[in-house]
Amino acid sequence: MKTSQTLLHFLLLALLVGLAQADQGMTSPTHSSNVGKIVFSNREIPFKKEDPSKLKTSFELGEPIYGRMYFKQSMANTPLSHSQTQEPYTDAHRDGSWELDLSVDGVPQNIKFQTFALGKVSAKALQDWTTWQLNLAPDRPEFGEKNITDPWIKVASRLKPGKHTIKLTFYSTLGQYKSKPMAEGEFTINVAEGASFSAGSFPESTYQGSDLNSIKEQMKRALVGPVAKSPGEIADVAVTSDWNHGRYTDTLVEYRKIQGTILWADTDGDGVERYTSYSFIQNKQGNGWSTLKFKAFVNGGPEGNVKR
Repeated sequence: MKTSQTLLHFLLLALLVGLAQADQGMTSPTHSSNVGKIVFSNREIPFKKEDPSKLKTSFELGEPIYGRMYFKQSMANTPLSHSQTQEPYTDAHRDGSWELDLSVDGVPQNIKFQTFALGKVSAKALQDWTTWQLNLAPDRPEFGEKNITDPWIKVASRLKPGKHTIKLTFYSTLGQYKSKPMAEGEFTINVAEGASFSAGSFPESTYQGSDLNSIKEQMKRALVGPVAKSPGEIADVAVTSDWNHGRYTDTLVEYRKIQGTILWADTDGDGVERYTSYSFIQNKQGNGWSTLKFKAFVNGGPEGNVKR
């Protein structure tokens, strides 16, 4: 029985290989010598025009980090198997989903849904591309990609002084199906004593209402207990959404939610203040609204730190 199953898997994989369509193939000598790898530099690694002498495996915290992944074949031509049963995926449909895992000194950094980053690519990239840029900390905004740079900001801003090994692994995915690693790479990053990773400036409020200052104070009070010990821990508040209204399905009571980004006061004297984002909620109460309450941390909201 086991032999039959193995033979069936082999035949299915052979069928998939037969259905593979042409992709970019090897795009440069650097690609050919780094298949299945992610390489890094402190400057852009241009398509087909790489300079191997500019590649790096060690960085200082705050230094630009550009990367490029080199695949054996495109995502569409890469086999997937079920994460539990290992059954091969045989349908022609692929939606361009990918997963990027990152570890620091061997410890996985689960920023989003138990992984570092998730995303989707276009149909052309899915079918054709065999190399992609993977820029963690570009110093040119046009080379940034929010669902990669934002998770890196969260990881980098928490690094302790010393040297750390960063490892990245890229997969093609579709629901419960996942490829073997399509590309892997690692580098070391040195965090000097007193160094900090600055993600930019604290965001401005985008709330359009006339009661902005009142809402800021309400948010401060709502955080005391669930998140903060006292209002003195909060240096500033930005109200980063307008009200979003809804209704509970069980009680039919109306509610409204709003989002705020909180700048936390510098408590260790290093001149760095961290900011994180939270959601808050109120329930309809008569002709007004109940006291604003803390609801949850906002995954994917503005997060980072600034120097004061």
